[in-house]
Amino acid sequence: MPRFSVGAAWAAILTLSAAVFAPALCAPPASAPLKSGDVIARVEGMPITRRELTYYWMQTRPETVAPLVGAPILEQWKADRGAAPLYALSPAAVYRALYADPSRVAPVLSSLITNRLAGIVARRRGVVVTDAEVKARAHAMFDAFRKQNHISQTDNEIMREFRVPRDIFYEDVRFKEQTDRMTGAFVSAELAARNGHQVALSDWLEVRRLFVDVKPSTDFLESERRFAEGRKTLDGLIQEIRAGKPMEQAAKELASSGSEKQVGLLPVCLRGACPPMVEQGIAGLKPGELSAPVRGRTGWYIFRIERAGDRIPVSERKAAWQALIESRRQAFLEDLLQHSHITSTIPLSPSNR
Repeated sequence: MPRFSVGAAWAAILTLSAAVFAPALCAPPASAPLKSGDVIARVEGMPITRRELTYYWMQTRPETVAPLVGAPILEQWKADRGAAPLYALSPAAVYRALYADPSRVAPVLSSLITNRLAGIVARRRGVVVTDAEVKARAHAMFDAFRKQNHISQTDNEIMREFRVPRDIFYEDVRFKEQTDRMTGAFVSAELAARNGHQVALSDWLEVRRLFVDVKPSTDFLESERRFAEGRKTLDGLIQEIRAGKPMEQAAKELASSGSEKQVGLLPVCLRGACPPMVEQGIAGLKPGELSAPVRGRTGWYIFRIERAGDRIPVSERKAAWQALIESRRQAFLEDLLQHSHITSTIPLSPSNR
């Protein structure tokens, strides 16, 4: 049975068998009652209450809540030997069980803080994600889920079957769309600073690589001798390629000799965001030109730009851009947190302070 990423509903927590509960974790009595309206944190002045955090926790990580809340119920059951017709916890008892150990709460609070901050900054920057856009992205996610698991249920049927909390799920989708757009602006600014111009169509590249491996040696002179031999091999290949030998054929021949670990084309990338060794090799290079040899830590490289600009289809550029956004999202969020005003009654990691 396929399993959706968001866990089971809160209702399942109180029906768990005692057999699955962790050892008794009854929290000690608090010095002051914990209340729903307690402000746990403030993000740019906006409060996060205990009730909001608890709901978010129960909906996004129910597997961590169930043992904590279930243990006090188990204690009640043991105390009267199961004589009562119903066992339940008051909100205050739930809070005591969940908040006894701040280190358990911190990761959940950090996640909620990041979500809230992204929403606040998005509004400030005029990044508007409509409900229709949220539903469209959610539908695309469900489509991928349907395809992966070979099922045909509608979006609503999937949410019901897998007990996906609709409000939390849609807010998470909104958060992803907001952060994608803001991360895109963040990446564009980085590339503009690195390249000296705004990102342009001509910055899209597809590069072919040829690599001659040099076996490592701890002896400096021996290492240099091996690099010199590798350079001779590469120079011979360069002459053959310039004489008309296809570069991909040379790469395959190296692969058959065990020298070429990754044959041929590299993933489509943007100039300024390609791997450092590639950036070094293609600096000033035009499509079709062969680069000068580049010495790496483990061997020699040459590069050639195979396609650039609009010769790379929109679908390929879109996929490469999304991969770049995903690789830089965490850096953007950390930068956002470092430049924001956040206070918390629960100790957080330095990036969330």
